Amino acid sequence: MPTRDKKSRRSDVDVDVVKAIGHPLRMQLLTRLNERVASPVELARELGESVQLVSYHVRILRDLGFVELVSTTPRRGAIEHHYRAIRRALFTDADFEALPANARSNLSGSVLEEMFRHAADAIQAGMFEGDAKTNLTVAKHTLDEEAWEKLAAKVAEVWEYANELEAEALVRIQKGAEGFTGVLNVLLYPAAPPDAKAGKGASGKKKKS
Repeated sequence: MPTRDKKSRRSDVDVDVVKAIGHPLRMQLLTRLNERVASPVELARELGESVQLVSYHVRILRDLGFVELVSTTPRRGAIEHHYRAIRRALFTDADFEALPANARSNLSGSVLEEMFRHAADAIQAGMFEGDAKTNLTVAKHTLDEEAWEKLAAKVAEVWEYANELEAEALVRIQKGAEGFTGVLNVLLYPAAPPDAKAGKGASGKKKKS
């Protein structure tokens, strides 16, 4: 799952990362190629895009060093190329802020779309039917700027802790422990004002998460 890298708060910008995440389709492709090996043909079918467009953006990700070619398969006189990701879709606050405003909005929408896709797949598979592993919490809180910064820092700690636990689990799995995939979706954002109209952005100070 794509996310901002809260561990890094550099003032500099990673140009390659900005190019990779600067288009919502590239973010979707990178996210899915982090999950499995796939070809542009397969990804185009899933996303409802043309093969030519998907192939173009996959080549950009390859040239930027985010994906690599792992195999080819003959298909009725053509060659189907299969890729996998070699870098995660992680970006810093500096990388995010380097994008134009419309690109930031599109990127946020792309990340949310991937979150909903994972949740929908789990629901259809019956993973929300009383599984004790599932935790769903939605809550609104009244905060000031200081409280917001403290909460954002704590959310970042959860993400970092999840990465540490994954590293520990991989060691145990290599020794024979049974592994499974858990999806951690973390959302922290200012709520829309009560008088905000649907489909229109609210004005006001943008808070950093």
